[in-house]
Order: sequence, then C-alpha cells, then structure tokens
Amino acid sequence: AVSLAGNFVNVKIRQRLSGIIPALAILLAVIFILRGMNLGIKYISPDTGKFPGVNTEMNTRPDCH
Repeated sequence: AVSLAGNFVNVKIRQRLSGIIPALAILLAVIFILRGMNLGIKYISPDTGKFPGVNTEMNTRPDCH
C-alpha cells in the first residue's frame, strides 16, 4: 500500500518526508532507549512492576530463581 501511495504523492511532499523521516527515527530511538532504562518517566517509561524495587506493591509473588 505504501509503495502504491508513493506514486500518487507529489514530489514536494516526498522531499519533505525524506527530511522528516530521519528525525522521527531518532525520536523513536530515544523513546525506546528511555523505556528500556525504566526510569519511571510518566507516559514514556511506565512502571511495569517486573523489576525488584521499582514498584513493590505489584511484586507480591516471591522470586524463585
């Protein structure tokens, strides 16, 4: 679908998109890195309770390993 849509898009729009796409890729990379660091930033790295000491209320099951 994206390949077919590229035929109908204006050249100016394609040039703008080719400039915006690298910036969006960098932004996504930063967001994924921050999520992976599990810093507890609201909406970016939400607390999942999977790591000890992060959210003790959710860690009710004792670890066996």
